[in-house]
Amino acid sequence: MKRLFLLFIILLFPLILFGQNSSILKDAQDLFAAGNYSAAVGKFQEVVNKLSGKERNIASLQLNVAKACVEALSKARTAESVKDHDAAIAEYQKVLDANPADGRVKSLQAAARKAKQEANPSLTVSTSSLSFSSSGGTQRITVNCNMTWTLLDETSSMCLVSRSGNEITINCSSNSTYSSRSTYFTVRTTNGIKEQRISISQSGGTYTPPPSSSYSSSGRTSSVYLNITQTSIWAEKTSGSVYIDVSTNADDYYIELLPSWCKIESKYTYGFRLSYTANPDHYTRSDWFKVTAGGKSVKITITQAANYSSYSGTSSSSSYGRTYYKPQKQLYNASQFLIGATAKSGFTDISFGGYLGFYAENFNMEIHSLYGTLSKTYQYDPLMVGIKIGGGFVMGSRTRLTFQGGSYYMTLMGKNYGSSYYFRPDTCFAVNVTGGIKLSVALASVFELNITPEYAYPVYKSDSYKLYYDSSPLVKKWTEGFRLNLGLGFFF
Repeated sequence: MKRLFLLFIILLFPLILFGQNSSILKDAQDLFAAGNYSAAVGKFQEVVNKLSGKERNIASLQLNVAKACVEALSKARTAESVKDHDAAIAEYQKVLDANPADGRVKSLQAAARKAKQEANPSLTVSTSSLSFSSSGGTQRITVNCNMTWTLLDETSSMCLVSRSGNEITINCSSNSTYSSRSTYFTVRTTNGIKEQRISISQSGGTYTPPPSSSYSSSGRTSSVYLNITQTSIWAEKTSGSVYIDVSTNADDYYIELLPSWCKIESKYTYGFRLSYTANPDHYTRSDWFKVTAGGKSVKITITQAANYSSYSGTSSSSSYGRTYYKPQKQLYNASQFLIGATAKSGFTDISFGGYLGFYAENFNMEIHSLYGTLSKTYQYDPLMVGIKIGGGFVMGSRTRLTFQGGSYYMTLMGKNYGSSYYFRPDTCFAVNVTGGIKLSVALASVFELNITPEYAYPVYKSDSYKLYYDSSPLVKKWTEGFRLNLGLGFFF
C-alpha cells in the first residue's frame, strides 16, 4: 500500500509543478497587460529561470519587451521634466506599441500632447485684411486654433465685432464722409504666445458734382466741351497701362464705373493713366467706363486679349476671326514599363523598398522588395519579397486604376538580444496573399505617384515565425491586415 501511494505522489508531482509554472507565466502576462511592467519583469525572469521549451522562449521574449517598457517610461518622465514633449510622446508610443490597451500610458501621452500644443500653439485666420465699401456690410472670419483664444481691441466706432465658436462676425456701419477710414482688432491665444492682427478698411463716399451746362470765365458764359483722345482701348493679355488725354474747359472731370480689373494710377489736369491686370482667362474680356465733366460724358471701351496659355484642355474660340486649339497629351498607355521606390505601412510600422514591373495591353505584373523597421522595442526587422499581377484601366490622360492580387515571402532579420533564444532568418519566415487596388497619377511625362490600399492574409508560418506572430502585435500586424502602399516612380 505504501509503495502504491509513493508511486501516485511521484506521478502527480510533475503535473503540480507544471500547473504552478503555467500559473507563474499567466501571472506575469497579467501584470504586463495591467501596465505593471516592473513587476512583470520579475515574474517573467522567474519563468525563464524555471521553465524550458516554448514557454521559456515566450517568457524570454516578453521579458525583453517588459524591460523596454520600463526603460521607455523612465525616459518619458525624464523628457517631461525638461519639457521635451516630442521625446516624451515618442517614448509613451513605444509602450503603447507593445501594450495598446494600457489606459494609463494613453492618458500620459494625451497629457504630453496637450502640453506640447500649449507650448507651441497653432493660430491661423481665414483672412487678415477686410475691405468694406462706403455703404458698410457684414463679413465673417474663421479662426483655426488648437487651444482657447480671445479677442482684443474689438471695440470701434466704425464696426461691431462679435464671436460665435470659431467664427468672428464683423458688422461695418456706413461711411457718411468722403474720406476712407480704418481700424483693427487682434485674435490672441489665451496663453499670449501667438496672435493675429485683422486690419479693416472702408472707402469713403463718392462725390457727385452737380450738373452744369456752362463754364464761367471773366464774367462770360460759354458751352462746356469734353474731348477724349481714345474712346476704344486694346490691351495685351499681360498687365500694363495706357495714358489717356483729356481736354475740357470744366473745373474738373471725373472717372466713373471703372471695371474691377482696371485702376487709375494717376490723374492730371490734361489726362490720366489707366492700368489693368493680366487676363487670367482663355477668352477676351471687354468692359467700359465713363469720363464726365460739366454734365457731359464720354464712354470709353477697353478690350483685353485672351490668355490661352492659362488653358490646358481642348479649346475652340473665335476672337477677332482667330481659332485656337490645344489638345491634351496622352501620358498613360496600355503597354509600359515601371520602376520606382515604394513605402508600405500598417499604421504602426513602415517598410521601404522598390518595385519593377510592366503593363502589356493592360495586363500588369510587378515584383516588390521591401525592408521594414519595427518598433525599437524589438531587435529584428522584416524583409519582404513579393509578386503582384492584375489588370489596369487607363482613365483619361493622367490616371490609371489597377486591380492587383499577389503573394509575399516574409522573414525576420536580426536576433532577440538579451535572451538565450536565437533564430536563423532562413527558418523564421511566412507567406501571405494580398489583394488591392492601385491608383496611379502621372505627375509629369515619365514620373508618377501611386497609392495602393491592400489587405494581406497569411497562408503559411514557420514554427519560429509563429512564435513571434503569437507574441508580438507588430509582427502580426505586419503579416496580416490592411496596409497602404505609397510609391514614386518612372513609367516609359
